[in-house]
Parts: sequence; structure tokens; C-alpha cells
Amino acid sequence: LDSAFMDGNPRVLDNRGVILGGGVSQTSRPVGLAIKSEHNSIQTAALVGKAINTRFFTTDHGKKVGVANPKRDNFVELVVPYQYRHNLWRYMTVIRSLALRETPQERVARIKLLERKLLEPATTQAAAAQLEAIGRDALPALRAGLASPDLEVRFNAAVALAYMDDESGAKVL
Repeated sequence: LDSAFMDGNPRVLDNRGVILGGGVSQTSRPVGLAIKSEHNSIQTAALVGKAINTRFFTTDHGKKVGVANPKRDNFVELVVPYQYRHNLWRYMTVIRSLALRETPQERVARIKLLERKLLEPATTQAAAAQLEAIGRDALPALRAGLASPDLEVRFNAAVALAYMDDESGAKVL
């Protein structure tokens, strides 16, 4: 167990370990978002589910299916899209960056603001995730980041583009 060899929070480390030679879980556990108690409502869960499903989907027998399924007033179950299967942390970061209510004009203004933040090394990582959350409308802003003289800016733009299945950042990666 990690707790035997590392300092840190023993409650967390007691439940972690490494299976030598690898291992595959035979149990699937649901992934989801908990809605804070002060925002619990069916309407909020439905709004969150709609925002997620507008941006992310999977296919089931050739049919587009949203990844979010509001289960209760305080929980939205998620399916992890294929491109995020090895990086759940990134998927959740992008999900948390989704706008719940935004007009087209607000989206255009937000993309311009995020493009400026993307080009700043101090804010580039968060801006790239937020642009990734916007989706296809943000591709020009992310591609602009590929031309930056700063390596970190180019890298974050390229990673976001890769998660969006856009190969324009492959050379940077």
C-alpha cells in the first residue's frame, strides 16, 4: 500500500495501491456530478445535464446519445467519452468549465476573453480547458495559441485541440 511508503493523508493513502503486473477492474462504478445542497432541484440537474449533453455525446448503435443523465435533484450521472477514458481529471475540469446559460453574444465575448487569457502563460491552462468546454466555436482561438512564442501556451492549446479531435496541434505535441 502507498500509505506504508509515503507521507500524507493516511485515510486517502490507505485506499490506494498498485497491482504489480497490472490489473483490470471487473466492476464499473458510475461517475457523476454532485449538486451542492443550496442548488438542489430537478431544474438545476436538468440544466446541468442539458449543458453537458449539448457539448458531449457518445454513440449507441449509430445514434448520438448525451453523456449526462440527471438521476436525482442532486446528482447527474456521466458517461466518460472515449477520448477522456485515460484522463478523468481533465474531463471533469472541462465539464466544470461549461456555461449553463449563455447567449450567443456572451459566448463570442467569452471566447475573445479566453483567447487573451490563453496567450498569457499564467492563465493558459485554465483558459485552454474553458475553450475546450466551449467546443467547435473555440477552435480558432485555440489554433491562435499554437502560434504563441511561449511553449506552455502552445502546449496547452495543442492538448485542448487533441481532446477535441483536431489534429492541428499534433506537431506541437
